[in-house]
Amino acid sequence: MLSALAESPMKSVMRFVWVGAGLPEPLVNPEIFDPSGQFIARVDLVDPETGLVGEHNGVWHRDGLQPWSDIVRQRPLEPWGFTLANLGGPDFARGAVDAAAELSTKWLSLRASGGHPHPNVRICSR
Repeated sequence: MLSALAESPMKSVMRFVWVGAGLPEPLVNPEIFDPSGQFIARVDLVDPETGLVGEHNGVWHRDGLQPWSDIVRQRPLEPWGFTLANLGGPDFARGAVDAAAELSTKWLSLRASGGHPHPNVRICSR
């Protein structure tokens, strides 16, 4: 269940919850590029089939300008067919029930609607 690509304990926990919720194994910390090769974003987790992106937002993501920086960093993903699940500490309380529910709900919705990333987007795992 461990991945050498996970860059923090909570990102490992999020991956564990993701897989434990019955979702397919996500790519860990991949970079996403548009069809012309321009960098779009680097994300914590992604399901390349549905375009579900899981981002763990620790305490530092709530201070100062960081929340705005996160929004600006993540905004370019949506036009390319990615859906974000931004999760923080409270989502992982109570046995991570809320985190698992958020991930599952979004993933199932994407599957039902045929959601997927733009076909020419490149998702590059390290």
